[in-house]
Amino acid sequence: SEMCIRDRPNIDNPATANTLINNIMVRKLRSFSKQLLDAFDTRNAHSQKGVDASYWIKEQWEKITSSRTDIKIESFVHRDWEQISVIATIPGSEENNDIVIIGAHLDSISSKNNPEKPAPGADDDASGITVITDALRTIVKTGYKPKNTVQVMAFAAEEFGLAGSREIAKQYSEDNKNVLGMLQFDMVGFKGRQKNQKKIKIWYPTDYSNAEQNQFIRDLVGEYLPRLQAKPYKEGYASSDHAAWYEQGFPATYAVEHGDNPNYHTKKDTYERIDKAYMANFAQLAVVYLAELAKGSCIE
Repeated sequence: SEMCIRDRPNIDNPATANTLINNIMVRKLRSFSKQLLDAFDTRNAHSQKGVDASYWIKEQWEKITSSRTDIKIESFVHRDWEQISVIATIPGSEENNDIVIIGAHLDSISSKNNPEKPAPGADDDASGITVITDALRTIVKTGYKPKNTVQVMAFAAEEFGLAGSREIAKQYSEDNKNVLGMLQFDMVGFKGRQKNQKKIKIWYPTDYSNAEQNQFIRDLVGEYLPRLQAKPYKEGYASSDHAAWYEQGFPATYAVEHGDNPNYHTKKDTYERIDKAYMANFAQLAVVYLAELAKGSCIE
């Protein structure tokens, strides 16, 4: 069957979007990222710690969602390595077959050859995992019930050629799943030096991404996050997990930090060096993306 890709939706769900925005909390982002980074000095997909970290994230998500019997937390077990991807599903109240996805990758790397080498990956990509975890916490806290199915995905083995997300996206394509949109958060914790502080800058790629989704991100920022400015740039390669979905014909894009993090893929990418208040902007973008693409309402 032909993949049906809807035009970007009207932005018309402000009560829900604003309730979700107002429940994103910097101190929650802080405490989750600290716990994750204290627990594992690497999340390399080929290390035992990387395997343990993937199950640890699954456990945290199970705890966070334990009060919601409708939310399922599952492992996606990969063929060629032990690190799992973790998928949270909030089933849609009406159009169950239409899926909206937010994602981030759970692995980290500092050496291709030595998987045991410390790779805290605070920015790359514990920041994204923290953002989508806080979106999940906020969904639970507000009683958000989407009309379309929402999935929150923590991908394994992104640092090895998007291996985890490519396996999942291929499976979704083979199963003819209808993904309305996929938004990735990868490296969202380093603000860099931002001149002209009037607007806080975030970026999205013009390549390996869907133009409608990119416009939708700009519209969401304009409507709900007036502090922010969403800026386009050309990436030049399949840089993160959104590209795995894009390659399968699903509408996808990603949101990324402003600066070039000098600690990228080194043992210096640590908790102290990321900006948790900056990360909160991305968490707010994550929840308004869901509120407007998956619609639905919050029950206080």
